[in-house]
Amino acid sequence: MQLLSKASSQIAQEIERTRQHLTNLEQAFDSLKPLISIDAAPAPLPNATSPAEPVEDIAVVNVEVPAKKAVKSKSTAKDKKVKLKAEVKEAKEAKEAKEAVVEAIAEPMVKLPATGAELWLKCIGRKK
Repeated sequence: MQLLSKASSQIAQEIERTRQHLTNLEQAFDSLKPLISIDAAPAPLPNATSPAEPVEDIAVVNVEVPAKKAVKSKSTAKDKKVKLKAEVKEAKEAKEAKEAVVEAIAEPMVKLPATGAELWLKCIGRKK
């Protein structure tokens, strides 16, 4: 029951807000009325067309149609083979370049001393 009474009070508040809003709109409209004037017979507009002249439809818009794109020929099996060979060649070149970089990185620039058991035994032996 409380839900219904709560809902009805909220609806009543919303109705009151709407009435207040409507009152504000009516006041604004009344203040704008002096600015609005409707003449019984409006003066003809300059450069107005007479009824005998045809009137162009405003809804019609002239659109420039772009030139058609060049038509591509259908690819043949021969073209596909050439394209595939080029892709394979590029893949091989990329693989070779990658291997060359890996080899260059793998080759040490400066030889480091070996760190075998002897070195560690010497290090340990020095400590007191």
